[in-house]
Amino acid sequence: MTREILERYLESPKEERIAILDSLSKEASEKVADLLLDIYDREEDRDLLKNIRRILFLFRTRGVKVKEKREKGSPVFRPKEKKYFFRGFISNYDCNLNRIGIILIDLKKNLLLVTHGIMNMIEGLTQMWIKEVARSEYLSWFDEKRSASAKERIFISEVPPSYAFFVIEEAQRISGKFSEEIGFLKKMILRADFDSKHGGPSEVYSLFREDVEEIPLERVIGHPIFRDLFLRWDGIERNRDEYERIGESTIILPGYLREEKRREYLKGLMEREDMKFLHEKMRRILEDYALMLYSLGEKPFAGSLISALKNEANFKSILLYFIEKSINREFKEDVDRIILTPKDYLRSIYGKISS
Repeated sequence: MTREILERYLESPKEERIAILDSLSKEASEKVADLLLDIYDREEDRDLLKNIRRILFLFRTRGVKVKEKREKGSPVFRPKEKKYFFRGFISNYDCNLNRIGIILIDLKKNLLLVTHGIMNMIEGLTQMWIKEVARSEYLSWFDEKRSASAKERIFISEVPPSYAFFVIEEAQRISGKFSEEIGFLKKMILRADFDSKHGGPSEVYSLFREDVEEIPLERVIGHPIFRDLFLRWDGIERNRDEYERIGESTIILPGYLREEKRREYLKGLMEREDMKFLHEKMRRILEDYALMLYSLGEKPFAGSLISALKNEANFKSILLYFIEKSINREFKEDVDRIILTPKDYLRSIYGKISS
């Protein structure tokens, strides 16, 4: 059957090839992925090649193992190289502005190389742990903790490992720390069973080629994944004081006028030149959250969020909501809501903190 589909594809014009690819994209399995790789090796059309890469990316987000594709024009026979199987995970931010990125690499039958990074929204990559662990023990512990974390509104979503690496490396550039560890991880990625050249935000926008049935933005940002998301910027305390003083004058303003003036203040604050960096940071957060929602099976939320990112007015509405939410919250670190750390695993295995 696979051979018949391949032959029919190769004998078809471009319009029919597109239809065949659309049909195959709905059957996520290793067998179909292998067929798509065979098609990829024989295809020359750039648009169709891009479409095949998009489908393979979607398969990876659904947990399908996709073999490494040969670059066009590469030799048929190569020296045998050691290949590793990777998995990637990222989380949303907790109320302390921290999140995690995890990459798991199968080294041997029961040996796993774990990369566990803790990233702060402001400071970047603050902790990084790379350690060989017993595969079955770690995965059992990790699956249990993933489920428990979701009850605390910390969602640890599986994403393509190349994307998890992109997020961790992005945070490393902010902090300037752990450059040697990132270099080591990058070398491992070059041996991986995925295309390491892909993994940035462009992959998020490729999830939906057509318009999706959108849900209201209020519902989107009301999803539990956003509940503990707050923003921080230099001068937020001063801005909070200015915001709270609006309407406090000898002339007492009606409540609705006070709210209108506060809204105008926030809009002006959002458009200030020294706040432009927050636009890009918010955009990156939403791109990551869209991929996470997609991975969690929340396709209407993911699709609506991606649509909002493509619409400047809708994007600014979301940004304004989180600026207002952050202005109305006095930041105080919550020591009881720390996200999953490597020390949690070490405690579970050894009963104490180990280095």
